[in-house]
Amino acid sequence: MTLYLGTWKIMDGARVPCMTYFASMTSEDDKAESPGVELLGRWGNLGNASGTFVCRAQKQTDVASWLYNWVPMATIEIKPICDDNTARKIILNKEPDYLVDYSN
Repeated sequence: MTLYLGTWKIMDGARVPCMTYFASMTSEDDKAESPGVELLGRWGNLGNASGTFVCRAQKQTDVASWLYNWVPMATIEIKPICDDNTARKIILNKEPDYLVDYSN
């Protein structure tokens, strides 16, 4: 699984419909529009209609498919990232002795 960091900015003309659509979504709606993607966290700045999210997916195409639902209303950027455990594994070229607990 790959971690992805994303940023979003709602287009000025789409603020009200986009925010209303988002706010009316249920947990089931959220899961239905993003198969294959596990959203780990989403943080917004409502004052300027922007925010950041972190998700995990096996395939980048699953993330792109999910975010494609929002491109009529927002500009979105994503990039793969790694946590400390993955970074240590890459740097050491082996499983690290010390792992950070990300269970919370």
